[in-house]
Amino acid sequence: MNDAELVEKFLAVREERLLADKHAADLKTQETELKLQIINELRDRHLTAIGADSGITTLTCKKKPQATDWTLIYNFMYEQKAFHLLHKRLTEEAIREYWQEGVPVPGVTEVDIYDLTISKAKVKHG
Repeated sequence: MNDAELVEKFLAVREERLLADKHAADLKTQETELKLQIINELRDRHLTAIGADSGITTLTCKKKPQATDWTLIYNFMYEQKAFHLLHKRLTEEAIREYWQEGVPVPGVTEVDIYDLTISKAKVKHG
């Protein structure tokens, strides 16, 4: 495959994926709306399950932590050395701001991530 054929194939597959992604996103939106309707129906009617020929939906409830006071949480983490309570990832924009101000952040290095930018060919009329 020559360079032009490689780029053409890449762009065609990318376009196909983007269309599939849009379709999947539309389906996900519909799914989320229907799920919310079922949850509301179950809760409003004080039911735990409803079903149809193809399946049963059962209402479940899980407890999930939600931060209400970050200062208290940070103090607890510091006192208990409980830094595992947070996800281990950097906020890229905040790190970039330090770098732009010439402030190095200890323990952080910069790595090269390669990607492609895509420019559509201009259609020639005429």
